[in-house]
Amino acid sequence: IQAINEQIRGFLSDHGLKEKDMVKVCFAGNTTMLHFLLEEDPGPIAFAPYTPRFTAEQHRRGTDLGLAAHEGAFVKVLPSISGYVGADIVAGLAALKPGDAVRNFLFIDLGTNGELALVTPDRQLCCATAAGPAFEASNISCGMPAVKGAVSGYSSEGYQTIANAPAMGLCGSGLLDVISVLLDTGQISATGEMEQDFILAPAAESGTGENVVLSPADVRELQLAKAAVAAGIKILLKFAGMDASSVDAVYLAGGFGNYIKTESAIRTGLLDECFREKIIPIGNASGTGALTALKSEKFDSRINQLLEKMEYIELSSDPDFVTEYAMSMSF
Repeated sequence: IQAINEQIRGFLSDHGLKEKDMVKVCFAGNTTMLHFLLEEDPGPIAFAPYTPRFTAEQHRRGTDLGLAAHEGAFVKVLPSISGYVGADIVAGLAALKPGDAVRNFLFIDLGTNGELALVTPDRQLCCATAAGPAFEASNISCGMPAVKGAVSGYSSEGYQTIANAPAMGLCGSGLLDVISVLLDTGQISATGEMEQDFILAPAAESGTGENVVLSPADVRELQLAKAAVAAGIKILLKFAGMDASSVDAVYLAGGFGNYIKTESAIRTGLLDECFREKIIPIGNASGTGALTALKSEKFDSRINQLLEKMEYIELSSDPDFVTEYAMSMSF
């Protein structure tokens, strides 16, 4: 709440407004974060059967949450689907309007969880994979968020950093690029073996005064994460009775999805080769959905229709998931 209020007060100050002028607030986020927001216990989400305290849309007043807003401000918390498919996915999917030529599409949001949805004219399916935080560069030896100084891209010619600043560490898109290049050069094997640390930026040119490296453990972290996502996609396709070639578009949501290179995603096995010409980055789809929900009452019916049609697949209960996961481990 403190962090949210700092942002709200910044917006208000920029526009010459006061807290009492803020009369409506809309939240979208993953299920756990929404539990924290409303001071509900998220503990049950962590244990089978992974049942959250709530998934339905919630309404509060500004004073209930201590927001920097009018005490009677209307606060809308968008609905989730399950403990691991949250309101961020609901908002993003509801805001998405594919063209008429797109009949079957995948919606992928990669973060600590890989949240996936497959939408066809007949069925809407979703699942969440325990992708781990590798795509956000957590648990990576020199990992960091996608901020100034992060290595965000890599090729045979060298690395690129955000804001062209001295290299401070490695963010998710850079991680995928480096591993893709090292696979091509044979420094990483198809099974994910790498003999020693790979130095991206030596200490003399880094922004930290230390080597910025990729370690063998980092490769394994990425390997586990990409296998979980690839397996999740295969399970959704199985339930829909489809194969990957039948998918017309693959929408990548979120900051990581917006910046990864198609070639790196395919080379590492994160995405299927037949998706090459079908990948469409859409940025902060959750934010777009939250903004639309804030301004449009008609959007509520779109969300309700999505919730009525969506089928949640619990991957831990599917007998084929472990097999698909193992088969997706190799690069």
